[in-house]
Amino acid sequence: MRVLPSLFVLLLLASPGLAQATRPATVVDAATQKVIDGALKFLASKQSPGGSWSGNNNSHQAAITAYVVNAFLAAGNLPGEGPHGKTVQRGVDFLLDCVRPDGYIAAPTGENNM
Repeated sequence: MRVLPSLFVLLLLASPGLAQATRPATVVDAATQKVIDGALKFLASKQSPGGSWSGNNNSHQAAITAYVVNAFLAAGNLPGEGPHGKTVQRGVDFLLDCVRPDGYIAAPTGENNM
């Protein structure tokens, strides 16, 4: 049953819009945008075929994947949309697959859980 995790993801995606309504827009100059774009390109190149990112020895897959997906979302990439839409979609799919029936989020290995 992927309904509850899907609703969580939808709420997560909706929250940046709520935050924008309460604070002024951030202006990013061209040099900073170039650094952001380079960082996202680097992160995309480090994604595993299964959609995750991890630390040394494949540790903390769920946590690190959540952080990296958040970085892509913060830059305006949505699942299936934007320059890194496919990358975000694979990351979200990995995270949804990590949600257990009791709501606990853990990588398939069961080690270094969130």
